[in-house]
Amino acid sequence: MRFLMAMLIAVACFGQGKQNVTQTGFIDAHGASWRFPESTFAGLPTPSAANTGWRFTVTDCLTSACTAGGGNIKADLRSDGVAAWVVISGGTGSAQTSIFGGGASTTFQRTTECAAGTVSLSGGTWTYPGGTVAAASGSSQEIPIITGLNGNARYGHVLVGESTQFASAGSVTATKVSLGRPGASTDDELLPQTSMMQSSGNAWFAFDRPQPPVIGAANTYSVVLAIRTTGGGVSALTAGAVYYEVCGYAVQ
Repeated sequence: MRFLMAMLIAVACFGQGKQNVTQTGFIDAHGASWRFPESTFAGLPTPSAANTGWRFTVTDCLTSACTAGGGNIKADLRSDGVAAWVVISGGTGSAQTSIFGGGASTTFQRTTECAAGTVSLSGGTWTYPGGTVAAASGSSQEIPIITGLNGNARYGHVLVGESTQFASAGSVTATKVSLGRPGASTDDELLPQTSMMQSSGNAWFAFDRPQPPVIGAANTYSVVLAIRTTGGGVSALTAGAVYYEVCGYAVQ
């Protein structure tokens, strides 16, 4: 009876709020189910030596790499105890051996991620991920597709495809599309001006692996899709859509 009372008291104590429990030795839990604590990405504690090895299931990852929240992807993350929450993959959570480990250089591993979308024209209005804007009366227009980048970004590839063939009422004789930073001298840095009005369904596309336009985390910038027309303004176009991909990673 005394043993039973002691067990009941212990259960009641453990049921009162969160408890820090340190376990040692072998624990056989093969008949049980484990559920890690859940959190949004923004709700994760700052990685530090005190929480090395802590694990959370993040419920709002933007990508499978889970470097930001705001999405609907779930991933298990582990604190490295220094500066990051790392996605646990392969059931081990350990990173592969670095081929650049010889010497004193800093080594790191990052997962490539991509941003993709379509910029489409209908009824004189451009629709793109994040908003809409009226077609410009002039012969050039920039559509913002990615914001908040900095000079630590490194590009795996960029691509644009003519998902819907560009057309006009007759005045526009040529349409070109490029990718880069805002500005007439920089909006083709990542992908040069590519002629459209050629095909539809992404059968006509351009692909490149560009160098970063700037380096250093303090240098921030956005990426725009720039449209240029010949023979008439952008607003003279009656149809057209561009699919884009921008893929890369960030150095530490």
